Order: sequence, then C-alpha cells, then structure tokens
Amino acid sequence: MVITFAVKNLKERNGIFEFRMVVPKNCQESVGKSEITQSLKTKEPAEAARLAKGLTDDWKKKFEEIRKPSSSPILAIQSKTNETVDDFRKTLFDYMNQNLPALLDKQSKTELYELSLLYQQWMMAVTEDEPGTMDLSKELGIRLPLSKKYSPGMTRKLNKAIVEALGYIRSAIDDEYGKKISQKIDEDLLDSDAHRIAPKEIPTQPSLDETNIFKVMNLMLDAKNMGKTYKGVIESEVKCLQEWLGGKSDITAITKTDLVDYARNCLPYLPKNMNKIALYKGKSLVACVDMVKGNVTKFVPISHQTCKNRFAKAQTVFSYAKDHLGIITINPAKGITIPEVRIKVVRERGYTDDELSEMWKALEIVYKTVNKRPERYWIPIIGLYHGFRLNEICSLRLKDIYQHADGTFVIDVNGDGEKRSVKNKSSVRIVPVHPYLLESLCFNEYLDNQKVIASADALLFPNLTYTDGQGYAKNTSVWFNKWKKTWLPVESHYKNFHSLRHTFIQQAQNQAKMTDRCNQEITGHSVAGVSDIHMIYSGRLKPKAVLKELKELKYGWEE
Repeated sequence: MVITFAVKNLKERNGIFEFRMVVPKNCQESVGKSEITQSLKTKEPAEAARLAKGLTDDWKKKFEEIRKPSSSPILAIQSKTNETVDDFRKTLFDYMNQNLPALLDKQSKTELYELSLLYQQWMMAVTEDEPGTMDLSKELGIRLPLSKKYSPGMTRKLNKAIVEALGYIRSAIDDEYGKKISQKIDEDLLDSDAHRIAPKEIPTQPSLDETNIFKVMNLMLDAKNMGKTYKGVIESEVKCLQEWLGGKSDITAITKTDLVDYARNCLPYLPKNMNKIALYKGKSLVACVDMVKGNVTKFVPISHQTCKNRFAKAQTVFSYAKDHLGIITINPAKGITIPEVRIKVVRERGYTDDELSEMWKALEIVYKTVNKRPERYWIPIIGLYHGFRLNEICSLRLKDIYQHADGTFVIDVNGDGEKRSVKNKSSVRIVPVHPYLLESLCFNEYLDNQKVIASADALLFPNLTYTDGQGYAKNTSVWFNKWKKTWLPVESHYKNFHSLRHTFIQQAQNQAKMTDRCNQEITGHSVAGVSDIHMIYSGRLKPKAVLKELKELKYGWEE
C-alpha cells in the first residue's frame, strides 16, 4: 500500500519512504523516464522529508539545465536514423578536431590534469551505459542519451564511437600535460636561482592519507550523495574488511589474495545479527567467525545472498579508487565470486517437545495474572491447539465463538466488520474449539464472563488495540517475543508466535494422524487437490467431522 504525504514528492510504501517526482514532458527524452522514483531507505518522517526536499531541489536544477538552449549545434544523427555508424563517427571527429584546440588552450597544468580525469569518468560512464544526462556539445556536438529511436544494438555501436572520440581527446590532453611538465623542468634548469626541480612540480605517488580506504570511501559517498542509511552500511562493511585484514587500511596494499580470503573464509561464516545479539558483543571478528565454524547449528551464519550483497558494497570502494581517483590501476575485488554457502542450516520451524514443556510451565505462571491480562494466557493456547494466525486470534469478537447448529462450540474466523480482515478466501472458516480448552481449561467460563460485561461486537480480548499495518496483533507480538526468551534456549530465539502454527500442523500430522484436508481447513490453507468448483459443490467439512479428528491432537500434559 502506498501512502501519500503532505510533503511534496514524498510517499510511503510498506512503511518505507520513497521519493517520487514527475519529469516534465520537455525533459523526459533527456532523462529517459517519465517519473523519478527512489527509495529513501528510512522510516522516519522528518528524515524522509529532509531527503525529499534535497532531491526535489536537485532535480529542479537538472530540469532547468536540460531546458537551456545549447550554444553548439546538435548532430543530425539525433533525427536522421538512416545515417550509418561511419557517418556518425566521421561527424564526431570533425567536431572534435574543430573544438580540440580550444580545449587544449589551458595555461595551468592542474587544469589539464582535472580535464583528463573528467574525460576518463565520461568514457567509463558511456562504456557502462550509465551516462545519465551528459552534454558533450562543446567536445562532440551531441547530448546523451541519444534519441530513443535507435535499437539497443545500434546505440551500443554509437556509444563505442563516442568513447573512441573521447579517448583521442584525453590522449591529446595528456600529451599537452606532458609538454607542460617538460616546459616547467626546462625553465627551472635555466633559472640561476634554482638548480633542482621542485618536488611539487613532479608527479608523485599518492600519500598514505590519500590511499587510506576510509578516505576513499568518504570521497565516494560524498560524490554519489548516498543516503545516511546506505552510508552506514558501506562504512560497516569497510570496517569489517579492515579488521579481517589485521588493520590494513592502505587500499593500494590490499591484494586480490586478501580479498579472496575475506570472501571465502570470513563472509560465509559471519554470525547473523552479530551486532544485535549480546553473545557476540565484546568479541573480535575472528573469534565470532570461529564460533560459527565450530558449531554452525548453534551459531547461525548470514545467508549466501547477504554475503554477495556485502562484498558488492566493499567492491564499490575499490571501483571508485580505480575509475575515479586513479590511485590503483587494477581493481583487486573484480571477478571474485563467493561460492554457494557450503553450510546448509536446517532449522526447526516448530517448537520441540522440551521447548513445549517449558512453555507450558511458563504459561502456568502467566495464569496467575489472567484476570488482568487474559490475552497473554489464552492467545498462545488458542494458537497451539488450532494453528491460527496471531491476528486472526487477536481480532476475534465475542459473537465469533458460539454453539453451532450441530451442538459443537466453534470459532468463526472471518473479516466482517470495521478494522478486520483475513489473509485470503481460504482463511474464512469455522473451526470447532478443542475439547481440552472447554473441559479442562474452562475457556467457556471466560467467554461467559466477558459476555456479561460487554456487547457481542466487543473484542474477545478487550485490552488489545488496533494498529495500522498490524491489526490488533502488535502488542501481543511484542510481548510474546520478550516472554519467549524466559523459557526458550538462546539457539531457539529465532522462533516466534508463528512457530505455534508450524507446531500445530506438525503435531496434527505426526501425532494425531489428521487427514490433510482437515488440517488445511483448520489452519486456513487452500485445500490441496480440491478445485474451487468441487469446493462449491461439497462445501467445507462440518464442524462435528473436524472435531472428531481435532480432539485426537495432544501434547502430553492433557492427561
């Protein structure tokens, strides 16, 4: 669901803010799209508003630049699609030869050096087919991107010619740069007051400060204007790499061997949520990796996809150092692949018998406060004996539990009424109440007491409140995730309320020997192998028939 806010060009999609801005019609051909869409990667309204305003101002400036008339002619290739690549190339070189003298008319060596870097960046952008909106009117008499009339294959050929022309310009600039250096040396030697060349006039190797990987990273982040969240992710990854390499921070000293070792011996064994779980706090990166290698079942590593994503972020820093700063000539991170994770962790999705035993003991303690917070006692039990989703239980009303025509007490799961919904049409169902809740736990007494003090439309658990996006389940979900840690072992903390649903399905299948159709109708899954037309004719199973199988489901403490 997308929510639009009062702040211009700011929208919310599934809790995350994003920037959206319509491109004016007279700029759409240059931009290449009709709308700018960019995730702001934040859930905070104030931060999102600030980012959206900045992006709005930036794009308005770009649109103004695009609308400005060019002082140089634009090539006919933009409108004459029958012109060949050779004709296009010839026209490019004619413009280049005509304008090259003016480009080389620079008195400063520094200006020539900066121009050389600029053309190198342009060549990379066109080669990688990411030129954005680039005005090459002065150099080649064109603007990028080229007209959309061309096929992808033709566009690649034209871009190749553009890169070739830019390469000639850069070579000419480099030659002129060399002449400036030679001229300066000759002047110094002839000068009677100077018998040696000033060090600053001779191209030197980058200093250690310039090659510091964090310095390179910050230059890249500033140049690309990345969001605060993404900056934090990149910085975290670079810190992790540096720690694994023993504190090595000179990017020119980091070899391909170093990065292969990091990609194969560190990343696949990084603990999941390493910065959030107290167990890993205060331990070195090597110690955490060794913990995972020693017991991968207990200490779960990050996924293979996360490994690839993290290495890709580190790789961008090396790419920037090579392509934009020129402090390394070869990108050592290029071509390194992370092998498919060799560790396949199969985690139990439901609760084990020992964990269920501990949960039942903990519920007996919760029962002591049942008068104040009845939902904390009854909701886990209903989930355990019926496999319902959390919000299905939390949104139940008093009138949704009643005695069916066949005499069976049932729970009617439906999406009727305000602020109530179900996942899909299979979720709408009538399920008998498990006899253990009625005969041993006296659930019917709680129900009768509530009907005395509240109307039939009232919630079964009146303490619950509604929250956009999570229905009535939010408070219970938060409480359950804290409460489970009082009885679950650390290695099972990944389990949650939904694990009760898995537990029910497994217990119904393995212990109660319940039929698949009955199991699926209770849990609100579509019935496998039964078509919609057949369901129309046969209808759902009657509550009494379902109860016959449901009452066989037990966990061991019912006796």
